[in-house]
Amino acid sequence: IMESLNEYLYDARAAGLSCQLSAVQVGMELSVSGFSEKLPLLVQILAKSMRGTSSVSPDVFAIVRDRYMRALSNTALKQRPCDLAARKAAELRESLRFPPEEQLRALQSLQLADLEHENLRLLSGCQVEMLVEGDMTAGNAEELAAVVGRELEQVAAPSALPVRAEAALPLGYTVWHLDGTNVEERNNNVRLEIQLPLSTETYVYGSLFARLLGTKFFEELRTKEQLGYIVQMSAVESHEYLTVACTVQTEFPPDYVRSRIDAFFDTQFEWLNDHLDEKEFLRQREGLVSNLAEAPKNLREEFSRHWAEIAREDYDFGRRERRAEAVGAASLPQLRSF
Repeated sequence: IMESLNEYLYDARAAGLSCQLSAVQVGMELSVSGFSEKLPLLVQILAKSMRGTSSVSPDVFAIVRDRYMRALSNTALKQRPCDLAARKAAELRESLRFPPEEQLRALQSLQLADLEHENLRLLSGCQVEMLVEGDMTAGNAEELAAVVGRELEQVAAPSALPVRAEAALPLGYTVWHLDGTNVEERNNNVRLEIQLPLSTETYVYGSLFARLLGTKFFEELRTKEQLGYIVQMSAVESHEYLTVACTVQTEFPPDYVRSRIDAFFDTQFEWLNDHLDEKEFLRQREGLVSNLAEAPKNLREEFSRHWAEIAREDYDFGRRERRAEAVGAASLPQLRSF
């Protein structure tokens, strides 16, 4: 769609509008922005094209297929070890992850005729969710929604939506060895994930845990032991879990690096339990509260925060405020107990 409308969209961008239609895990996302008086027309043209494009020209098919093929090949064969490890871990856990290797095989066998009337199959029973922010009234938003519904010719709600599920890691310590995909890559990577069921409590104390140890993790394994240039620890939130993820991209043998990560945690758990003082705990706690309470810098950031709640199908638009309050009430004894 985007390629076939390229000439029209060039003029739209010159007029201060922008748009993007992309595939996501559970369907498609259409994003438009710019001067509000012209947005309804742009949305109408894009939605009409989505519904009305029952066939694709050979030239457009060849261009898009080649571009997508190169992107998938780069992801499958030339990712940095740290990115490959993160991707493989996500593919292992998440139900709606489709490995680029499998996408590449499917794309190689795809023919132009396979796309005939694909628009009808995709849109005949779709669910549309929309978020409108900026210089628009509630009435404007309803008008935009009506335009989309009319142009997509929605006839029925879907009988079922894709199931967004995530597997729990086995209890204990599981080690998964994988070969790299880039024969020219000299580095290895070790990724450690500590998975916690997502709740307000695990968010608060898992995030504080990562903040307290993240800098020390870098200082110990990167600065002192010089195990690699990419050394980081972070708390990563998914639909069902909070994961403390540690990454070390290194030229050292993976098993040796893993042993150094284990030794780091042995030492730092002792530090957390016996030597972490109230002053440092409060400094990190207030830093996290400040991050959560920080207002969006612009409309795009505000929109992204709200759309994330829709994309994850939680619709919890007061989440940040409640978390900031919960973090502010956290205590050092509770962290140690956690």
